[in-house]
Formats: sequence, structure tokens, C-alpha cells
Amino acid sequence: MPSFDLKLTDSQQPTQVSARDRLGTSLGGALGLALALILGATPLFAGSLGVAQGYNLFAFNNINVSADVGGSVALGGQLQSATSIGAQLSVSSSFPTLVADGTNNSNVIANGVGTIEVDNGSAYLRGYSSGHPANVTFNQAGAGYLSSDPISGGIAASQSSFVSLASTLANTTANATLSSGVINLTGKAAGTYVVDVSNLSSLTAINYNAGSQTLIINVSGSTTWSGVNVTINGNQQSNTSTLARGILFNFGTASSVTLDSSFFGSILAPDASVTGGGTIVDGEVIADNISGLGEVESDSIFNGNLPSGSAAPEPGTLSLMGAVLLAFGVFGRRLRRVKARRDQ
Repeated sequence: MPSFDLKLTDSQQPTQVSARDRLGTSLGGALGLALALILGATPLFAGSLGVAQGYNLFAFNNINVSADVGGSVALGGQLQSATSIGAQLSVSSSFPTLVADGTNNSNVIANGVGTIEVDNGSAYLRGYSSGHPANVTFNQAGAGYLSSDPISGGIAASQSSFVSLASTLANTTANATLSSGVINLTGKAAGTYVVDVSNLSSLTAINYNAGSQTLIINVSGSTTWSGVNVTINGNQQSNTSTLARGILFNFGTASSVTLDSSFFGSILAPDASVTGGGTIVDGEVIADNISGLGEVESDSIFNGNLPSGSAAPEPGTLSLMGAVLLAFGVFGRRLRRVKARRDQ
């Protein structure tokens, strides 16, 4: 085989690159790749309440509610009572109306529970992707069991995101007040209003304009709701109101929340057990455990606007950001070692 001599002109000679420059290039490439991964991944904020957005009940552990839940339900622990779920939904047969992913309890349905009706949509029950418990029924043609968890990262893993969200909201500067037991937004402009309430028992009335205002109520003291008059668009609300979708109560420091009368609005209580004595809820509940509620209305899902930068991040995005930060740390240490060798 003939041989060839390859000769390069001066302009074609390879450029000598120092170890530091090579590492800088690597670090720059890593930074670019990391940013591309973050920007190309699931959006940092998927709905104002993250993975819980759209669920009537979202519990990191157990749910024990025997009354009808008009919308969808997700839990990481155990479903402990017979109930009807999803009757007020208009969804495809593959929609995840019931999600019990077993991330905090692999026995997702308690022994001896009566019939659980999934009226519209399907269910993901860990351990039942092919077979199914005899007490679960589907009332929509084509509905059945989903083979994979529709909640990215699992329900239990998302709890820390909501603890962080609750803390962020609690530290947001208030721009409205509780005066003589009343939160009054009547006549105020459209926008997001934050009110700090030291004791929920001191709250007697809320006047609010649906559709144009979001009301965030940070509760730091007693957490029993009883006999609060809620007036929306000039009208006092009944048990089936669907106008409280822009109201969110933040119980970020609570271990328990008690509802003694009809509740209007949504609840963020990531470390608390929310209980009621058959109390009707017109809103969404995110809590550690949920029990004793009355009928839960699907048309009252929270759809307000949280203060900028305070939405709940997806667990998968948190993991990706953690991996990126770890990579930055490794490259930074390597760069310091190379610089130290050069300076010797």
C-alpha cells in the first residue's frame, strides 16, 4: 500500500490549548447543555399548583371521604372509604380520575372498603395494572386501569415542593388586610391580593370579586373554619357555589385543619391533616391526609394567579436542577485544581 506524507502549512497547524482552556470549554459546554436540558424539559411551573393542579383532592398519604367527589382524586397513601369519584367530569375514558400510586403505602385500598365508583375516566392503582379489586367499578365505556403513574415523580415525592410553595406564599408581602374580621376586596382593582391572618377564628367574612381577583390568605395561628360568610360578586354563597376558584388558604405551618361549616376556596396544607364533619367543600384540597369531608365540587378547582415565582415546581424538574448544580460543582472543583497546578 502506498504511503503519504501529510504536511500542514503554518495556518493549518493545530492550535495548542491549555488544560485550563480545555476545562473552560468543557465547563461552558456543560453550562449550555444544562440550560438546554432545563429549558427543554417539562416547564418549570406546570400550572400554578404543579402536579396537583386540577385534582379536587390531593393527599400525600391517606384519604377517608365517603361523600361524592365531583372531580378527580390523587393520593400517595391509602383510600380508606367507599366513595363516588368524577361524576361531574366531562373527560375521555383514559383520563386519570383516580390516582393511588402507593408511594407512601403499597396497599392502596384499605381492606373491607365498600364500592368505589369511578364515574368518568380511568384509574391508576399501584399493583392493579392488569387485575383489579372487585370493589372498584368504572361507569364510562372504555375506562379501566392505567398501566403507569400519570404523576411525574410520584405523589409522595412532590410533598417537599408544596412545603416550599407554602413557605414562599407565607413570606410574600401582604397587600390587603383583615379589618374587624372582614377581608374586603370590593371596589379594588383586578389582581392578586395577599392577606395575613393570625387566627382563622378571627375571620368572619370575605367580600371578593370572582374572575378578576385572586385572594391568597396566609393563616399562621388557629386553623378551625366555622361560620365565615363569603360574598362573591355581591352575593352570599350557597353550598354549591363555583365562584371561589380564585381563593386559596395557605396553612403552611399547620399540622391540622378543621372545617366545621361549608368551605369556599382551596386549601394548601402540605403537612396537615384536613378533617370535616361532612363539610361541603367548594374548592381543591392539598394536604398530608384528608378525611370526613362532605361533597366536593369539581367546578371549584383553583384557577387563580399566584404571586410571580411562587408556583409549585414539578418533582422531575427539581431532580434535573439538582443534577445540574452537582455537575457545576464538580467542574468548579476541577477548574480550581488545574489553576492551582499552573500557579505552582
